[in-house]
Amino acid sequence: MKKKVITALCALVVLGIILAGVLVYVTMKKKTVGKSEIDMSEFALPDGETWEGSYIDSIDALAVLTITRNGDDYICSIGIPSEDMSYIDSYEFVAGTASDGVGLSYTGGVHTQYLISNTEGEEGVMDTQRYEDGTGALYYYDGAVIWVDDVNNAGLGFLFEKQEDSADEPSGQP
Repeated sequence: MKKKVITALCALVVLGIILAGVLVYVTMKKKTVGKSEIDMSEFALPDGETWEGSYIDSIDALAVLTITRNGDDYICSIGIPSEDMSYIDSYEFVAGTASDGVGLSYTGGVHTQYLISNTEGEEGVMDTQRYEDGTGALYYYDGAVIWVDDVNNAGLGFLFEKQEDSADEPSGQP
C-alpha cells in the first residue's frame, strides 16, 4: 500500500512539472523547446524607457530593486527582507546589455545576508557573505522587471514595478 501511495505521489509531481512546462511554453509562445526559439523581443525594454530607477516588488511590496547607470553598465542592488524582518538578503551586481541584446546580464554578483536580530531578540547587524560569483539577468516584461538569478533562483516570484521619480512629484512646498 505504501509503495502505491509513493508511486501515485511521484506521478502527481511529474504531472505537475509537465503542466508547469506547458504553462511556460504557452506563456512565452515557444515554437520549440530550445531557448534560441523563444521570441525574446517580448522582453526588450521599450523605446523611450530607461532601466535606471527604483522598483518595488508588486507581489508583497517588500523587495526593492535599484538600478543606476555607470557608463555603459548598470549598478544594481536588490534588498529582500525576511517575513519576520529578522534579516535582509542583499544582492549587488554590475550588469551590462545581455549578449542577445535583450535585458541586462551580470556575472560576479554578491549575495550578503544581514542579520538584524537573533533568536534571543538581541538587536544588531551581522553580515554573512553567501557568495560573490553570482550570475543572472534582468528582463523587462509588460511594464515590470523580472529577475533571473542563476545561483539559487532568488529572483523567482518577484515582479518589480518601476516607481515614479520623486523629483518629478510636487513636494507640497511653495
